[in-house]
Amino acid sequence: MLWCVLAFGVQAARASDAGIQYSLFSDDRGSRTPRSGPPVTPGSVNYTVAFFEQRFDHFREDDNRTFMQRYVVCDDFYQPGGPIFFYTGNEGGVFSFWNSSGFVFEMAASKVLKMHPLLLYVEHRYYGESLPFGDASFDQERVYGLTVQQALADYAYLIQNFTASRSLPSSARVLAFGGSYGGMLASWIRFAYPHLFYAAYSASGPVRMFRAPDKNYTFYDQVIKDFVDASPDGVCAYRIKEAFDHLRRISGRDKLTKPFRLCSDEATTDASWSAFLRQLQFMLIIGVVNMAMLDFPQASSFEGSFPSWPVNHLCDKVAKREAGSRRDADKLKPLVDIVDIAYNYTGRMGPCLDVWRVRQCADRTGCGSGHGWDYQSCAQAWLPAHIRPDNPMLPHDVLFTDEEIYADCWSRFGVKPDLASIPTAYSVFEKGSSEGGSRILWTNGDLDPWTGGGVTPETARSESLDNPTYLISGAAHHLDLRGSTTEDPQSVIDARAKIASILHKWLIGGKREDKSPQSLPVDEDVQFAWETAYVRDRGERKGGSQLLIVS
Repeated sequence: MLWCVLAFGVQAARASDAGIQYSLFSDDRGSRTPRSGPPVTPGSVNYTVAFFEQRFDHFREDDNRTFMQRYVVCDDFYQPGGPIFFYTGNEGGVFSFWNSSGFVFEMAASKVLKMHPLLLYVEHRYYGESLPFGDASFDQERVYGLTVQQALADYAYLIQNFTASRSLPSSARVLAFGGSYGGMLASWIRFAYPHLFYAAYSASGPVRMFRAPDKNYTFYDQVIKDFVDASPDGVCAYRIKEAFDHLRRISGRDKLTKPFRLCSDEATTDASWSAFLRQLQFMLIIGVVNMAMLDFPQASSFEGSFPSWPVNHLCDKVAKREAGSRRDADKLKPLVDIVDIAYNYTGRMGPCLDVWRVRQCADRTGCGSGHGWDYQSCAQAWLPAHIRPDNPMLPHDVLFTDEEIYADCWSRFGVKPDLASIPTAYSVFEKGSSEGGSRILWTNGDLDPWTGGGVTPETARSESLDNPTYLISGAAHHLDLRGSTTEDPQSVIDARAKIASILHKWLIGGKREDKSPQSLPVDEDVQFAWETAYVRDRGERKGGSQLLIVS
């Protein structure tokens, strides 16, 4: 078959290599000069970008179509016998996740853990540059190939060819890992292909969300709680609610143009007032959602640009401002603050606010940047999220209704949500005691709106799941997967140490003859070595470890 002829790849040679060995792979080679000293980051390593000729349909023998799937490889840390860290790419280009998972690079570089892994990041079909039909990939007659089942089969098919092409030992242990939807894929691939993926690390993967009732309030309950808790007596949330109530009483666009710096484009001018007002409220709600999800202790540029602790950043401004002004501009100020932080923190909004830049779709928590997640939300990944009518902060009647979602999905893609597909195929509950259900590490943060749909210590006990689970205090959406910084809370530092020790035990335990304390597959010993390495190699800590970097 054609895919056999075009199998695997080009490895990017370093400057000191005598030459580069090419095979039948298209390749975009890139490298970074390693920086001296910690931390090792995704931007400080050598890497290879290449394309694998992937099967379009893994479940029809009569379909021989293929497409080129992008992947990134880093073997800076690899030594023979080491495991493979396999990122199960999610809804976006592969480098956005490469750049947002620094903790994995820190583990890979650790001279204490000595795991010596090869890092392999694979881009999800229909995202980034892995488009089966190019610009026509999202036509109704072509987009049907975008399913969870096909994506998991891509990864299973690719890892087999990858290890064979590099003559890696069949005993090499493969860790599937990812965050958010990528975390869901990591846990699901452990169920679906346990013979290929030895373990999984799912950071903030809300796999339980698919089994939620028709009306699920957990997501927005947590969003609102984050803001209620961010100021004394919940004054921040209360004033945001007052601002929304005032906005809904305004009867003319002219009163909003100056406070919000609205664009005067045709789409806004021609829209009916009720549609425009609903759209503005939706944009504000999604801004609040993104602040809650990305409530990190350091400034971030993932899914937009945000200051450190953006929820507190907003609430400090809102709570300190004097109340009681009768001017429209003053009453709307909390909402203007939301725009400034969520959409214009680094000036990226431009000269005016286009309220139509954020659209509604089947995912009530916010659509993706392209058509891919919109389709997946319509076809399989419809995650129920509703706002309680009696909540203390947000209007509840702005999000798409079920009927509007059905209509939008049908008009755009010709599909209606299949609510049974994923729970039936990849339920963590029915399969919790199977071989595929073992060696899955689930982490969630108690600030993350998605945690209500995740596997936490509480839900794991109630569902009798025998896997490690961590609920990390002071952590938002997959913060544990991001690179370590001096701003990280001690709870996140401690969690990363536990994660590292568990993964070390799974991937390295029982494979080495070396009996030194640093390589013992015992959680406490590895954790002790990991936590004390900073003191030994980088200087004394103040109030606990500052960095989990032990290169």
